[in-house]
Amino acid sequence: MSGLRELLRLRMQISNGEAALYNEAAALQSDLEDAGLDVEWLFAKRLEIMEIRESVATGVNEDLVDTRVRIPGYLLPLEVRDRKAVEFLLVPTVGACIHTPPPPPNQVVHVMYPEGVEIFGLYDPIWIEGDLKAQATLQDVRYVDGEAKVQVSYGMHAVAVSPYKADTAE
Repeated sequence: MSGLRELLRLRMQISNGEAALYNEAAALQSDLEDAGLDVEWLFAKRLEIMEIRESVATGVNEDLVDTRVRIPGYLLPLEVRDRKAVEFLLVPTVGACIHTPPPPPNQVVHVMYPEGVEIFGLYDPIWIEGDLKAQATLQDVRYVDGEAKVQVSYGMHAVAVSPYKADTAE
């Protein structure tokens, strides 16, 4: 496997303009093929697996799309008016996207809530309720020390937002 990894690394460097590595890559590929490996087939399978993983991470649950749902999570503000978040991301874990990789896109909901929800802290869970839509977007999230782009698979115009309480989890 280390030979395949090395060949892939060399091919990537060659595609980035380091043509001097071509002979090294060709020799390594020849060695791998002499050992009985079908390099091109393995690399094609690698791409297929990458596409499947991308689909799993970004695909939506069609059973939930266009239905009224109630979802718990944590608020990550995108737009704030009068200390109320009117646009935010609902993420599954506290502090998601803040100095950690964001969750998979299909675990994030882009929420519009014109009434606004008062922000007491990013560590307090909430409930959102509304019709869930399949809505692939790329959102800019700003932090104190920078910003990041977060892929999102769902959208919602919330009809209700409330604090999460364990006794209301039903």
